[in-house]
Amino acid sequence: MNMNTNELDPTESNASLDYNDFQEIIPALDFINEHAYVAIPKRDVTDKGMVTSYQLIRSDGKAIGLKPPYTELMALKLYSERMPAPEARWSNTSLQEFLSTHGESSYQDISKVIADLVAILKKYIDFEDDRLIYLISCWTIATYFHRVFVAFPYLHLNGNAGSGKTKTLIILSLLAFNAELSASNTPAYTIRIIHSNSATLLLDEVETLKRPKDEDVKTIVAILNSGYKKGARVGKAEQIGKSQLWTPKKYDAYSPKVFAGIQGLDATLASRCIPITMVNSSNNTIKNVEVYEQDAHWPKLRDACYWLLMKEHKAVRRHYSQLSDTELVGREWELWKPLLTIAQLADESVYQQVRSLALEIHQQKQEATIEDMETPKILMALEALLQTKFGDSCCSLQEIVDFVVEYDHEHFGWLKEPYKQLRPTRWMGQQLRRAGVVSGTSRPIRMGGKVARGFDLKLQVIQQRLKNYAADGYMVTDDENTPPVSTNVSVTEPVTPD
Repeated sequence: MNMNTNELDPTESNASLDYNDFQEIIPALDFINEHAYVAIPKRDVTDKGMVTSYQLIRSDGKAIGLKPPYTELMALKLYSERMPAPEARWSNTSLQEFLSTHGESSYQDISKVIADLVAILKKYIDFEDDRLIYLISCWTIATYFHRVFVAFPYLHLNGNAGSGKTKTLIILSLLAFNAELSASNTPAYTIRIIHSNSATLLLDEVETLKRPKDEDVKTIVAILNSGYKKGARVGKAEQIGKSQLWTPKKYDAYSPKVFAGIQGLDATLASRCIPITMVNSSNNTIKNVEVYEQDAHWPKLRDACYWLLMKEHKAVRRHYSQLSDTELVGREWELWKPLLTIAQLADESVYQQVRSLALEIHQQKQEATIEDMETPKILMALEALLQTKFGDSCCSLQEIVDFVVEYDHEHFGWLKEPYKQLRPTRWMGQQLRRAGVVSGTSRPIRMGGKVARGFDLKLQVIQQRLKNYAADGYMVTDDENTPPVSTNVSVTEPVTPD
């Protein structure tokens, strides 16, 4: 056994090896130890006609056959329970040059490839904001490295008919890693193409994904909701072998994905996406440029991306592990980090363009989320209520409802409308528990000679909850003149009268 290359001596018997000696590989795309691996079809002319098989191309120029019984794979102490069947997307001329010379004649660095992608996107799509072109260019390159990353952002192309959504999908289908464009694939096909080929999934007309009623659509949504993060699995029961017994099997749902549609997405799926608003262009010259798959620039750009995969995978892994940010937090950082990694490797100007867009979209998401979030609005009303009482106080639920409605009638005026099936005080009690400012059931309290049910409220607890929202980046304001909670709220002792 050659310990330096981590490969087996071909003369060594596999019978002497243990299962634990082998490492699982995802043949479609993987990064193991110091190498990148990608599966490419190989076509041979035989007396029986054209025969297609598949081979692993390794970043050191080694080609590894993927034919049963997979002796070449096992010689590298690798095994796989999935076999890929991708289309030929790396041109044979470029591939053979890489395998034979590893030369630099066809290699272009990330900055040059991004520049070429930006130029080609500007030819076909009229984006109002040039930063979106850099975003899509970085995203396209990042699809070739997506298994380096913990998570990978989906793109959501949203806009009216004629805004260029479908054309953008077609362009991405010609450029992104193992891209698969469809509007109506079955769940079985969808999960298998992702599992086997680590395919970039491009879905058009995604309106049906919102509030799905069809069981197949529900399954697709489940795949999409889980598949933005590495390690996501979707379980299925299948009839395997002659016995036809139902056997559970888990499929890998992780891969890059793009959605296009006129309407919005379900909130859960939208949280995994970077939204891109497409607008109708008045530039008829660009609008009338058609996308032809036969054009020579598509395979040239794909070839450049495959060379980047082979040459830059170590740099991508290194930069990804070292990159940090103090303004992008939580899931937003998780989603933007792969794209910012690619942008940083290009040059500082690309990085700054993508990051400024990330911060802008992040703020827009926060503002949209706050519009739909009742909890911080109620917390602000409670803070104002207790400040009128000079600190901690026991308040009846009806008193709280009345104050909240008066404080923010735009959002809570409906509590005073004559709903037959709604008890505003019960609803408010649920919201207080959800906000974490009270626990358990309300207690009877005497107010103005009458007994009502209510809670003991503590100003410091309410302010701490508001500060937590601010720490997560949410700008909680009651109107445009009120400072954001991140500067307006501090945890202090309850206010006492002079």
